[in-house]
Amino acid sequence: MKSPMQVLILGGTGTLGRQIAKTAIDSGYHVRCMVRRPRSASFLQEWGCEIMPGDLLNTDDIKKSLEGIDAVIDAA
Repeated sequence: MKSPMQVLILGGTGTLGRQIAKTAIDSGYHVRCMVRRPRSASFLQEWGCEIMPGDLLNTDDIKKSLEGIDAVIDAA
């Protein structure tokens, strides 16, 4: 059995990003969202999203968030 595609969403707490995250989760993808403030992303966790604390201005945060990811959606 093939494992689900691993998707990283940047900007998952925003208006567009949350819609993309919900649709991807509902479609069976494994979704990770890199967020600056994990507390503001609790609704994403409730939906089944993996939360990765990080900042787009920090190269190490980006590298960590990309581990094991098949596709990136930038809604930031």
